[in-house]
Amino acid sequence: MFSTMALRGLPPLLFLGVRFVLAGGIVGAFGFGQRRTLAIRGLASASLSGLVMSVAMICWIEGLRHTDNIGVGAFIRSLGNIVAPLLGRVLFKSELTGGAGSRG
Repeated sequence: MFSTMALRGLPPLLFLGVRFVLAGGIVGAFGFGQRRTLAIRGLASASLSGLVMSVAMICWIEGLRHTDNIGVGAFIRSLGNIVAPLLGRVLFKSELTGGAGSRG
């Protein structure tokens, strides 16, 4: 609901820009020391992940801007929890795990 209300007063890309800058500042403040130990390959992977997330967020925000039904946006956003591991497997060849409750 917050995103829908924010879109009434801000253009979509400005809203996302402010959101990402604030989040980056918070994460950067707590993780600055660990960033120095990140290898170039890790930095490239992190950048690619950020780019994919940014495109997904832009699509989601644009979808919210064009609909009156918040439930549709929530459903589409929740699909990311299912699609993200599958895309991770395809793009990054990561292993699919059973999650926190799995054993073995």
